Amino acid sequence: MENSKEQILEAAMKVFVKRGYEQTRMDDIAKLSGLSKGAIYHHYESKKDLFLSLIDYWEETFFFNVFFNKDDKSVKAEDLLRDITKDIVTTFKTKKHILLAELEFWSLANHDEDIRNKTSGLYVKLLKLFKSLIKKGIKDNHFKKLNVDVAALS
Repeated sequence: MENSKEQILEAAMKVFVKRGYEQTRMDDIAKLSGLSKGAIYHHYESKKDLFLSLIDYWEETFFFNVFFNKDDKSVKAEDLLRDITKDIVTTFKTKKHILLAELEFWSLANHDEDIRNKTSGLYVKLLKLFKSLIKKGIKDNHFKKLNVDVAALS
C-alpha cells in the first residue's frame, strides 16, 4: 500500500474511533496524518469512501491476521478455535481502538446500506471460517455431531 494512503488510513482509524463517524471531519484526518486535505481527496472521494476503505484496511491488517492465518490443517480444530478466541480477547484488551473501530463499523451498518454490505461481508467470512473449523472438528472426532450452522453462530 502506498505510504500516504496508509498514513491516511491510520489517522482516519484514530479519528473515527475518537470522534465517531458523524463528528469526524476530513480536516481532523488531514491534521493527524500530516497530509493536506487535497492529498486525502486525491485518494478518497468523500468521508464515506474513506470509511469504506478503512473497513477494507481493517479487514486486511487485523481481521485476516487474527482469523484466517489460523486455518492450519495440521492443528486440531478445538485448538484453532481456542487460539482465535484468545487472540480476539488479547487484541481487544491491548488494542482497544480495534474494538472501538469495529463497534463504529457495526453501528453505522445499521444506518447505511454500503457500510452494512461491507461489514456483513466480514461477518460471512468469519462464519465460513468457524463452520469449516467445526466441520473439521466433527470429521476428526474432536467434536460431537451437531448443527454446524447453529454452532458457528454461537
